Amino acid sequence: MSKIINEIKKTIKNSNIKPIIVFPEGHNKFIEKAAINLKNNSKILPLLVVKKDSKIKNNGLKYISIESFEHKENLIENLYQIRKSKGLSKKEATNLIEKSNYFATMLVKIGKAHGYVGGIEYTTADTLRPALQIIKTNPNSKIVSSLFIMEKNEEQFLFADCAINLNPNIEQIVEITKQVNNFGLNIVKMNEVRNALLSYSTAGSAKGEDAIKMEKAYEILKKEDLKNQKVFGSIQFDAAFVKSIMNKKAPNLKWNDKANSFIFPNLSSGNIGYKIAERLANYSAIGPILLGLASPINDLSRGALVEDIINVTYITVAQIIDLKKEKLNEKTISN
Repeated sequence: MSKIINEIKKTIKNSNIKPIIVFPEGHNKFIEKAAINLKNNSKILPLLVVKKDSKIKNNGLKYISIESFEHKENLIENLYQIRKSKGLSKKEATNLIEKSNYFATMLVKIGKAHGYVGGIEYTTADTLRPALQIIKTNPNSKIVSSLFIMEKNEEQFLFADCAINLNPNIEQIVEITKQVNNFGLNIVKMNEVRNALLSYSTAGSAKGEDAIKMEKAYEILKKEDLKNQKVFGSIQFDAAFVKSIMNKKAPNLKWNDKANSFIFPNLSSGNIGYKIAERLANYSAIGPILLGLASPINDLSRGALVEDIINVTYITVAQIIDLKKEKLNEKTISN
């Protein structure tokens, strides 16, 4: 069992909420098995979205049919109001609500569910599109990004962005790093997040577009007062990961340990990097976890197994708890 997930389970157990998580692909056998596990072993309440012709099993789970949902007209009207300024017609809103990804996202929007876990059959784009259109970004976030938790034995690392932003600019690299830093502290409970802004250059050893981008992002980040953050860039992976190489290539970097957060310069390198770590080094990859949304919406790999679904769901609930704390803190400050 994942060390991170075990810690998150304790956090959930000690919280005072009973989180409802909606699964848009409720007919999928892996989703059903994961939902049964979650229902029996936690206080998470899975809500499985199905079509009218789906065979609903007598397994104690709560299913919700798109066709027979009693508040369906309310969902359509809400979606229409949210998107009419973008040219969405009432008929188009009606058609979209028939799709389980939009239907489930609207359930989160109107408060019938706290979070969403989907994508075992949908693409990342099909999960992200309604999330951006309906849920939108957290007021404290400028973009949505993603990360993977890479875990093996006692080691945990954060890899970002591996699923969303194709070629982030300097400001987006800064925002991604901040989001990952907050996730590391508040969700994974790292004592310190050491963020390596990766490229093929360490401390200006080579020049080029990606290296300069990461160096400029670092210049911005090092001026900001981020709690328990260490950051350096640009830096090569070996210099960030092997302390002896770090001492040689970046002698001014006085970190006591290697990086535990790796920020990639673009989507290609991030996606390739996490899959190499997963397949060649046998790290477990948990994610992609979406960061920066106003409510937690998380995407599954289409190759996800039952354990993957369970793990992403626990992380989704941890994000719900963290967002509630954030809102309470904002309320206290404003008062």
